[in-house]
Amino acid sequence: MPFPVRFGAAAAAHPGLMEPSPSAPLPGSMTVSPLFQWETVGLVVAVAVVVALVAAVLLVAGLGRDRRAEWEEWLASRSGAREDAADRP
Repeated sequence: MPFPVRFGAAAAAHPGLMEPSPSAPLPGSMTVSPLFQWETVGLVVAVAVVVALVAAVLLVAGLGRDRRAEWEEWLASRSGAREDAADRP
């Protein structure tokens, strides 16, 4: 039988039983799932890996080959200058 609630002098029946209040989680229990927001971290890592792979493929494919001749010429002139200096007494 519902408990009577009194408003002034009149008594009215309570419309229904209240649900119990939720209990607080136990200390140490997880309130957030372990994989919360890991999809964002995974997406950032995946994008970084893709960018690194594209850069590696472009470098291996010869994106910088046009400067290789200049570099080899500079190295040859530099080592030639040292050989000339070593030959002088």
